[in-house]
Amino acid sequence: MTPKQAWDDLLELVRQAASVTPQDDRGRFQWMSSNRLILIGRYQVQARFVAEPNKYAVFFGRFGEEIGDQNFEQIPGTGERHQKVWTAELEISGGEAFWRFSDGTTLKSEVFGQRAIAKLREFYDEYANLMRY
Repeated sequence: MTPKQAWDDLLELVRQAASVTPQDDRGRFQWMSSNRLILIGRYQVQARFVAEPNKYAVFFGRFGEEIGDQNFEQIPGTGERHQKVWTAELEISGGEAFWRFSDGTTLKSEVFGQRAIAKLREFYDEYANLMRY
């Protein structure tokens, strides 16, 4: 397994898992382009998966905010964006991908994908709470 195969497999696992994740009161998941999972509800938030040389990242933020300032809502009273970032390094052992995060946690791709979906839901809740004020 190559790093590119491991990354592509991870993205496919997230895409598939999101497609069978039931809609809840936050909204529904939609896979967009080749690296973006969106939670579409009252607020549209995204998990944007980015491969960089020797490291990988997932950016949780308002959908489209990387395009420009007009595409996100500032947190009331702060003028800031609400964003979270996960970074991980890839280790391949015995033909399996393992993702080591900055906090020392190591996950297989399946668990990484499920946690990314759960984190996007959590991020949606955080964002919605911040926007209420």
